[in-house]
Amino acid sequence: MELCESRLATSRKLRLEWDKRLENNTAAVDRIQENRNLWHSAGGFDPDLLATPSEIQLEEVKRVLATLDAMLEKNGPRGGLDSFVAEIKAAAALLKVVTWEAIRTDTPGGFGLPLPHELCFATRCFAHTMVPRGPLHSDATGNAASLELAGDAHSRNLTLHARGHVGRASFKV
Repeated sequence: MELCESRLATSRKLRLEWDKRLENNTAAVDRIQENRNLWHSAGGFDPDLLATPSEIQLEEVKRVLATLDAMLEKNGPRGGLDSFVAEIKAAAALLKVVTWEAIRTDTPGGFGLPLPHELCFATRCFAHTMVPRGPLHSDATGNAASLELAGDAHSRNLTLHARGHVGRASFKV
């Protein structure tokens, strides 16, 4: 149970990952800026755009790295080209897309678990399937009421409690 709780994608963990990605991207941009001339000679675009790269920009970075490898193979390691290319490759390895969806799907260690809005939807579906059908009790006026209706009303106003959390999160579906 404790292992599951430590793998839960809390807003704090997601925010820390967001900040870590921004920090790593900034460090990578600084490294590429140090080798700006070589980067541009391989067909690279403005490195400042890589502070928050898109998937398309990361694909373009792979193309630039392939061009740098071809340049290194053609010209050899003279003039320190091999070390400059290695620095750019190390910087490119740090680059990550900074979006919530990318963080959720890319991060190992359980961040691939559902986000709160998905968990709420799944809980609502589960609650709906577990509610007995048909009139099961009468109210004070003698009208038959259905637990199905009560279950539907309850599933619209879910309150999720996570074991070990001090607060609670409410989601209206």
